[in-house]
Amino acid sequence: MTKDELCAENGIFAENDEIILERLSEKYKDEYMDLGIEVSCIKKAYEDEEFKEYVWKHDMEDDDLLLCILNKNDNMFIGRMTFRNLSDDKPEIGIDIIEKYRRQGYGFQAVSLFVERLKSISPIEICTVRIYSDNIPSKNLFKKFDIHEIERKDSEFTITMNELKK
Repeated sequence: MTKDELCAENGIFAENDEIILERLSEKYKDEYMDLGIEVSCIKKAYEDEEFKEYVWKHDMEDDDLLLCILNKNDNMFIGRMTFRNLSDDKPEIGIDIIEKYRRQGYGFQAVSLFVERLKSISPIEICTVRIYSDNIPSKNLFKKFDIHEIERKDSEFTITMNELKK
């Protein structure tokens, strides 16, 4: 399965009465990059225009499916979803929501819509989700989908801090 096979010609992956999951395109570049900065642990790197262009080019050329979460009423960019390792038997999904839209049900709707659509087009039974240990809202979101923790790894930050303590 490729990202090209997953979206309609107009780039729509799925939609309901309130949101649209649309394939990332140039028209959402600014909002996408702003969200990348908002959720990044290396915000300073985004001050370099070359770095930003590298990230954009890499994300657009990558085999992962990147979706914009859009408010259907006004087409406002709310967040993004990522679908990685498409050819794997356990692909990975990810979600980021712009801070001002968090805790309003958009994440739940987006994941619900995504999973519903995925089940209709694919035999995939298991997806993985990577969540930082301190990201309680994301943990709570995925608990609603009966997600079970199968492995826990320390973040790079935690590993580095533990090494510095030694």
